[in-house]
Amino acid sequence: MLEEVSLAAWRSRLERQGHRVTEPNEETVTGFTLWPDADTVITVAVEPDGIISQVYPQRFFLCEAEPERIFHIAPCPDPHSSRWLELVARQPPGYWHDFLAGPGSWLLSRLARFEQVVAWADHGLPWSTLDQPIHRNWGMDVPTKAAPFFAPNSGTDADRPRLLSRADERFADVVAACLLFASVGLRDCYLADTAGKEVYLAHHHDLVVVSIPDAEARADLLGNLTDASWLFGELRVPDEEAEDEDELPR
Repeated sequence: MLEEVSLAAWRSRLERQGHRVTEPNEETVTGFTLWPDADTVITVAVEPDGIISQVYPQRFFLCEAEPERIFHIAPCPDPHSSRWLELVARQPPGYWHDFLAGPGSWLLSRLARFEQVVAWADHGLPWSTLDQPIHRNWGMDVPTKAAPFFAPNSGTDADRPRLLSRADERFADVVAACLLFASVGLRDCYLADTAGKEVYLAHHHDLVVVSIPDAEARADLLGNLTDASWLFGELRVPDEEAEDEDELPR
């Protein structure tokens, strides 16, 4: 079990695994950012995105917002799956509800395969940016059980990655909070296994961007998605409609 990891050590681990780790174009608390190469990126979203689906049309999957059907083909153990259904049901109809119900349910099932999950963000994850009166006025149900997980870290490396155990009863709440940080708080959040082999980015465009450098593991994931084409439809965009990667906002 991983006890703690510094940002520098975590960056090195991600680089050793083959992720595309780069210097950010703007100031971040981490000093680095991560985005998959165009020929390996996998995206799971509720609907086509006006920018990202044009820049990265390959391996862009549209996911129905039906948690029970997703858990049927991508099992998630109890109590996390039951708790997830409660968390989704509490959100009002709209973008972040569908984000949690569709891509979020799939993401939870992927993360539940790991004993521990690592969470971090380019701009940090201060709880105050999520639990705001304006967000509550919009109808967002705040997963308050997750709040202690996002308490400030002690020491000089205050924005170091956070570790979430699958045995933690708040597991589903924390994953939901990470998705809401992105969808409502506009704070993109990374989630990964402790070995750094698989990285999932909850993106503020209401989609999950996947980085899996290992070709065999990536092919296995793509096979799972394409085999469930009735639930994960792959977006088809003519090549001439694809836009320049430089146009993508980070």
